[in-house]
Amino acid sequence: MDNREELAERLKKLLVRLKTPQEDRQLSTLIQILKDLLSLARTEHAAELFEDKDVHLPLTVVLSSYMSSKRVQQVGLSLLCQLFEICPNTLEELTRPLQASREWEILGVHQQILKALSQYITDPQVTMFGLRALAVLLRSGTSYLSRKELLYTYTT
Repeated sequence: MDNREELAERLKKLLVRLKTPQEDRQLSTLIQILKDLLSLARTEHAAELFEDKDVHLPLTVVLSSYMSSKRVQQVGLSLLCQLFEICPNTLEELTRPLQASREWEILGVHQQILKALSQYITDPQVTMFGLRALAVLLRSGTSYLSRKELLYTYTT
């Protein structure tokens, strides 16, 4: 088995673990899963590995579900930024109307990021990755949210 196959198998296992909610899962285990995904997203073959895996879907569920965990927000927002870089379709997928996500009672990605920024305003890592993700969303031509609407959402 070559390195790419090993990495692909590792990614597959991590995604299963991320997608499978476990009430008794230790927060440290979830953070380690996110760190491992981030590590894979920084490998030489990351674009190929993550292509069509839709990692952003379970990631946004985790970010929404664990808003009270600063460490989940730090690592999760970092992973989201990395996904923007290696998977161009991630941005398009996240900026589509959120009909399916609303069924899961998940905030729009911009609202999630703003909530994390306001909750962890003094944390430099959450701030850095949150603002970086927002900047990518705002620069994208597909963004469904104007700068004016974003400012209004943040100030209310």
